[in-house]
Amino acid sequence: MHRSPITGRHFECFSEDPHLTSRAAVAYIRGVQKHAAACAKHFVGNDQEADRGHSNSVIGARALHEVYLLPFEAAVREAGAQAIMPGYNRLNGEYCAENKQLLQGVLRDTWLWEGFVISDWWANRSTMAAVRAGLNVEMPGIEPRYYAGHLLDKVKAKEVSEDLLDERCRPILQTLLRYPRQGTSKVSSPTVLGSTSESPSLGSSSPVSKEAKRALLHRAAAASLVLLKNQGDVLPFQHFEDGRKSGGLRSLAVIGPNAAHTTIQGGGSSRVHPEPCQSILEALRAALGPRGVEVRYEQGCPCGDRPTKSPELEGLKRMGGCDASGQPIHGHNEAKFLDAVLSIASWCSQKEWFRARCMPVLRCFGLRHTDPGEAGRNLISGEWGSPTDEAPGAPDGCAMRLKGLAGGAGAAAVAAFGFGAASAPMLCLQAALGGGAIGFAAAEVLLRRMIHAQWDEDQSLERAVRLAAEADATVLVLGTDGFWECEGLDQPHMRLPRRQDELARRCIEAAKAAGRPLAVVLNVGSPKELAWLDSAQAVLLSYFGGEGTGSAVAGALLGSVTPAGRLPTTWPKRLDLAPAVAASIAAEQQSDGEGGAAEKGSQGDVIYHEGLHLGYRGLADLPAPLFHFGHGLSYTTFGYSDFEVKLLSPPGATCFLL
Repeated sequence: MHRSPITGRHFECFSEDPHLTSRAAVAYIRGVQKHAAACAKHFVGNDQEADRGHSNSVIGARALHEVYLLPFEAAVREAGAQAIMPGYNRLNGEYCAENKQLLQGVLRDTWLWEGFVISDWWANRSTMAAVRAGLNVEMPGIEPRYYAGHLLDKVKAKEVSEDLLDERCRPILQTLLRYPRQGTSKVSSPTVLGSTSESPSLGSSSPVSKEAKRALLHRAAAASLVLLKNQGDVLPFQHFEDGRKSGGLRSLAVIGPNAAHTTIQGGGSSRVHPEPCQSILEALRAALGPRGVEVRYEQGCPCGDRPTKSPELEGLKRMGGCDASGQPIHGHNEAKFLDAVLSIASWCSQKEWFRARCMPVLRCFGLRHTDPGEAGRNLISGEWGSPTDEAPGAPDGCAMRLKGLAGGAGAAAVAAFGFGAASAPMLCLQAALGGGAIGFAAAEVLLRRMIHAQWDEDQSLERAVRLAAEADATVLVLGTDGFWECEGLDQPHMRLPRRQDELARRCIEAAKAAGRPLAVVLNVGSPKELAWLDSAQAVLLSYFGGEGTGSAVAGALLGSVTPAGRLPTTWPKRLDLAPAVAASIAAEQQSDGEGGAAEKGSQGDVIYHEGLHLGYRGLADLPAPLFHFGHGLSYTTFGYSDFEVKLLSPPGATCFLL
């Protein structure tokens, strides 16, 4: 659910509205299960990335069932989802992967579901608690975690009964029979109990042409475009394109970091392997070049990068073998190396000898974080969490010593790469203090790079402002990328990264002073603060629209595509005006005013103070948002008139035809 505008995986979720989320989920699952089993995740309350492996979502019973469980209920009962994946988080005190009330009480006893539950990577934290609660499959996290040989040990020790083992294996076998591997004959199987979906009819394996795929992706991206503002009917530029006004469009300025590097997908494990596709700049050049229109480009400012210290996050960045914008990288050696490591680890994780003999040795070198004796370690922060009954807290050990030995080299490496002018002083200091003599040399290199990059950025911004005043019309493409909106960490704020707001403000002012039209394209995956919105003439939201983003946006700007999408979530003016955030702030202020009498919770608790009032439901006591849920304009106007009401039923009834 869209609970916070800055959550890292906002772009992966459907909506802030449970009904809309349910409808989208049901349609999506039914489509997927024509070809393969679908897995709905994360069950439930995994609505942030910050400390996702330890946070405790404290949700009241009514809000839990009416808001957060409702889409999963529809996924199970209506769409017949074959699998459910619990969240990393705790729900009201218990980790979701070992929450018996959730996995057995809600899923199986109440919803009568017969599918299987599969953990996320590193999300399972126990053997006995998980198997008793209802976890069927454990994703290992590179090496055997708590199932595999650990579960086998429990079975041999008679701690797990044969009946319980059969109960956990049965749903897996049913799904394997229901969705056989490609090339084998299909075995019919009854539908999931309580589901209205039919037995899957596996899609045709006949190849689809690249042209047909490209056309479908273009239609999908075009259908998702949302026209947020269009003052004075600036868009589309069709009256310039066909030359019917003042000699036609002779030049078009295309400005912004996401024009040449259009983001087509967010970051993390949601990434797929796309085909190379057009950016917005390339699509505009392809459309206008044959007409003799000069398309002039200037970046203005970079989108920026976010340095991370976690190996997990660095690995997530390389998912799909793509760059920050989600475009494929040919010869991506890092991604190939990662795939090779995962393949080897997957093979090793299936071998009992590897678990019993190799892992105890590797653990001494700090190459293992998932032994039952090491539960509670936060893979993101590197801190130790609270010990559990099955997994008491572990000492720092050799892993911490290895981490210290690597500190100097790591600081020098960070300095050598350089991650942006905003963090230059701190990075230089870290490199100098942490890397010894090498660190001081690297700090000097870093400082020189930062100064040069800042000068280049200033010059590019000035050129962009001049270009906006000179061209017949301007398209300003702003946004984020898959390293900013990414699994594993939340966004630091709700603004556009780096100097994009300054770029927007100055270009809008320059274009307006010169009497030139300017349209802003937002290539983002979540709501953003737009301080310059009142001055902008037109704003088009593209989201991360996949491989067809470039052509769809170009079509909308030039009039061959009509944007007709609607916002599935509220866009607050500021982060503190988002209903969930505002409710938390109000609760904290009340607690401080009452000497801590109000509910504050313990460390790690994420209390859903807003209750049922998520998104547009919580706007009653807040200022009007930037854009309401459901907002979206079009290139036409609509009028309603001459209404007539006819009575269709006997007097006293309430059935009308409008």
